[in-house]
Amino acid sequence: MTEQIKFELGGRYRNRLGWYKVLGFRKNELIVRYEKDGRKDNLDIELQIRITKNMNWEEARVSTNQN
Repeated sequence: MTEQIKFELGGRYRNRLGWYKVLGFRKNELIVRYEKDGRKDNLDIELQIRITKNMNWEEARVSTNQN
């Protein structure tokens, strides 16, 4: 299963720190604001893609095991 992760300006995503909104892009980074505390951060895009894929895989695995 090949999963495409594409970040969009204004999009809402999450990583292991919580939900965030994409405010902009800079080179290979996302400029984001976390919902829980309003903190802004710059995140490496490739790393966020891997984190998102891993979290999706973990959730699918848990969901499959509960059935």
